[in-house]
Amino acid sequence: MSSRIAGIGPSPRLLMLCFLPLAILIVAMGIDQYVRQRATLLTDLAGQANERHGMISASVEGAGPQLTALRLSMGLDNYKPPIGTLVVLDADNNVAGINGQATAADRERLYRYLAGPATVPGAPGDTPGLNFDEHADFRSLMRTFGATGYKLVYLVSDSDLRGYLLPRFVPFLIILAGLVATVAGIFYFLHRAYILPSLKLARYVSDYASGKAITTPQLPSAWHRQFGLIASAFTSSRRYQSQLEESEARFLAATASLQDGFAIIGPDGKLAFFNEAMTWHLSEEQREKLFVGRDVREFLDSVWAGGDGVDVERQIDDGRWISGRQSRMPDGGRVILLRDITDTKGSEIRLRASEARYRNVVETQTEFVVRYNGQGFPTFANEAYCRYLDMTLEQVLNRPVSDYELVIPEDRERHRHYINALSPEHSSDTIVIRCKLPNANVIHWEEWTDTGIFDEFGGLIEIQSIGRDVTERYQAQEALSASEARLAGFLNYAPVAMLAKDMDGRFTLANPEALKRLRRTPAEVIGKVTRDVLPASEADEMDRSVARVFETGEMQIEEQYHPSLDPFLYSLFIRFPLRSAFGEIDGVGIFVVDQTREKLAELELEQQRGALHQNEKLAALGSLLAGVAHELNNPLSIVVGYAGMLHEMATDEATKRRTRELHSAAERCGRIVKTFLSMARSKPIEKRDVDIDTVIDDVLELAAYGLRSNGVTIMRKRAASLPKTLADPDQLHQVFMNVVLNAQQAMMNIQGARTLDLETRFDGTSIAVDIRDTGHGIPDDVKKRVFEPFFTTKPQGVGTGIGLSVCLRIVQAHGGTIFLDNNETGGTICRIRMPITEGTHAIAPDGGEAAFVLSGSLLVVDDEPAIGRYVSEYLSSEGVAVTAVDSGREAVELLGQGSAFDAVLTDLRMPDVSGDKLIGFIADNRPDLAGRVVMMTGDALGAEVSPNARDVPVIAKPLELRTLRAALYPLLGRDSRAQERNTGSRNTIAAGVDQKETA
Repeated sequence: MSSRIAGIGPSPRLLMLCFLPLAILIVAMGIDQYVRQRATLLTDLAGQANERHGMISASVEGAGPQLTALRLSMGLDNYKPPIGTLVVLDADNNVAGINGQATAADRERLYRYLAGPATVPGAPGDTPGLNFDEHADFRSLMRTFGATGYKLVYLVSDSDLRGYLLPRFVPFLIILAGLVATVAGIFYFLHRAYILPSLKLARYVSDYASGKAITTPQLPSAWHRQFGLIASAFTSSRRYQSQLEESEARFLAATASLQDGFAIIGPDGKLAFFNEAMTWHLSEEQREKLFVGRDVREFLDSVWAGGDGVDVERQIDDGRWISGRQSRMPDGGRVILLRDITDTKGSEIRLRASEARYRNVVETQTEFVVRYNGQGFPTFANEAYCRYLDMTLEQVLNRPVSDYELVIPEDRERHRHYINALSPEHSSDTIVIRCKLPNANVIHWEEWTDTGIFDEFGGLIEIQSIGRDVTERYQAQEALSASEARLAGFLNYAPVAMLAKDMDGRFTLANPEALKRLRRTPAEVIGKVTRDVLPASEADEMDRSVARVFETGEMQIEEQYHPSLDPFLYSLFIRFPLRSAFGEIDGVGIFVVDQTREKLAELELEQQRGALHQNEKLAALGSLLAGVAHELNNPLSIVVGYAGMLHEMATDEATKRRTRELHSAAERCGRIVKTFLSMARSKPIEKRDVDIDTVIDDVLELAAYGLRSNGVTIMRKRAASLPKTLADPDQLHQVFMNVVLNAQQAMMNIQGARTLDLETRFDGTSIAVDIRDTGHGIPDDVKKRVFEPFFTTKPQGVGTGIGLSVCLRIVQAHGGTIFLDNNETGGTICRIRMPITEGTHAIAPDGGEAAFVLSGSLLVVDDEPAIGRYVSEYLSSEGVAVTAVDSGREAVELLGQGSAFDAVLTDLRMPDVSGDKLIGFIADNRPDLAGRVVMMTGDALGAEVSPNARDVPVIAKPLELRTLRAALYPLLGRDSRAQERNTGSRNTIAAGVDQKETA
């Protein structure tokens, strides 16, 4: 080849060899131009598709499903791409719209695309940037429409690309053909001088640029200097081109990833570039005018005009706020950045509105709002604080002294300590201080809540303070405290219990008197309900009364009995509503006045009234019994007397036995009447030597019928030798009768054996009487109170509660003791202990009835003639001359006639002249018989007698022979009468004769 190149003249082969590189270069340039045109076309198509996607996205934003589908369809109809098919898919990849007519080949490519991985759920979304995804024979670009689920798919087949580009490539081919012909001619003329060296140079440059180690070709000498420069320039160009492509790729990737709109405007005002986000920040009208190559100065400057680097804020049609900034480039072009600031702007607007409201609130507050520095100088104050100080805001902020100096000296140290105690950990606190205002000489109470603001090192920067004038409140509190102190004085020293309850029935107040009665502490009452402090039955009764106050709203006054509050048993409850400041009932107040003393007095008075009534009935009954006893004792005297006489006169044992039984029965009847009437009579206490066994026997004899009728068996244990005690027998009789009757009543409801055991014994120091029953026993709580007046466990109408209390007083008055206890074998035992005392009365003469003989004359006066005959017949046998008269009048007549008698035996009760009047007559008219009268009576209750009869011996009917002879012995005894004749005096009546009773 070198010989051919070195040859002279054109050669077809040489021309082919010379043209081949040029042809290859031309073809390569053609191919390169085709590739570039295709890339540019694809970029333009992608840009147009993105623009259409942006406009459709803006139109469907916020629209409903139907409106979205309609706008998608309208968006496709308004745009026809130069080539390819534009398709809208729904969320299920169903075709929602196709731009224009789609051929069978287009549909076949669409189906293959839908079957590909790009549409599988979870596949990547939009095709990045302005690139198309490549497939076997077509390219695709996909854009999604936000959250609607719709997608825009742009499919462009390779055949459409070729069909679109090739007709536009024909002029270029013609130019290439002319160039080839021209170059061929030039090569023809210059191949020897220039073409061959140029080919060598091109080959060398190519190899050199690729880094191959080659030798320098043989070139004309004039080319050697430029040869190295060309090779170096070619290398730098290739390097710069590669860097530029990399930079462009990075630039496109960066702008595509921006959320802010980015656009470049050339010096001529035409749009050179914009990213997809730019369309999001423009109004719909502006988006329609946005495409590369358009002069956008007019509409951009009208909206985003401003200085270089100055942010301009605008609100677009859809309500969003956009911030825009223009920056000048050195070539005169501009860069525009748009940013969506809707959220920030909304926050700013809300903040300004909040600040306005806060300022309005602060200025309209009645509280003081002040901001202080660390030294107490205000840096801000609201209008209320200025009015309070009577200053303008300027005067308040420019005061030469700290506001802390307004605190009075007594409170400054406490206030200073309070301010110093503020810390980042405890930044807020409240204090009440006294201050003196600068323009007034009046001290005010102020309440301040201070919040400290600290720097990062914990230093106090300023204090945010909120205060109020609380002078009136504190003055009211002081007045209230004084009032409460006075009320507390009343509550603490009030003699009545005071309580208060809230709407829930819980105690809110209880004064000391109430706590004393409840026997509880304040903690055990306050906050508790009634059932917590009283038994359920009593609590429910009290709560019902409280409920009536809530229901009616009126005061309720009620007397109630609460045994659990003993000794405060009876109380007057005054309950009244407590009302709030609005007049609503919010509680109940209770006053409790103790009426126990008055009630017990009333009960005792009622008992006394009953007792008085009973006494009146007994007095009437006693008067009746006096006559009955008199009538009974007179015939009993005859029966007893004649029975005794018959017994003495009987000669055979059978008659003696019968008369003895008759006499015993008559004496028993007499003792019963006598004992019964002894209980009924009222007389002063007369203590004498008493045989307790005799008293108990009399009690059992009187109570025998009641005990037998109730099935009670009497067990009697006597001491072998029981001393006597100095006592009133009637009172002892009352004590033992009360205990026996209580024992009988205690055994009335007992099933089984009922036994009353009475034991008397001498324990060495006292007389012991134990009375046991087989009843239910006595509980411990009853045993403590059994001797209290009016305390009884018997049903109403059965017991009065005074029997055992009277027994206690009687026994204690005699120096003895009495108490009740539970018997070891069941039932109750009453233990009575009486002291031993020596009697002072004379003892009757020993020797019985035969020890002395009666004689002399005796006047017997009785309105019952049989008694006169009985006495006359009995005493006449001993030699006594008896004169019997049946009336007091006859006796007066007989004595008035001067008849001589040694003694007079007279009845007390007689219809015409009574016995005491007869004694008075004797005292006045027969001084020889003074002191020689014996009175007999069947009226054991005896009425008052004249003073002349007070020292006269009395014997009770029915008359017993031994008693009668003993009473007459001092007057008619032979020894006594002989002594009287020698000494002229009379002896006292022997003991064993009952003394006359006095009223």
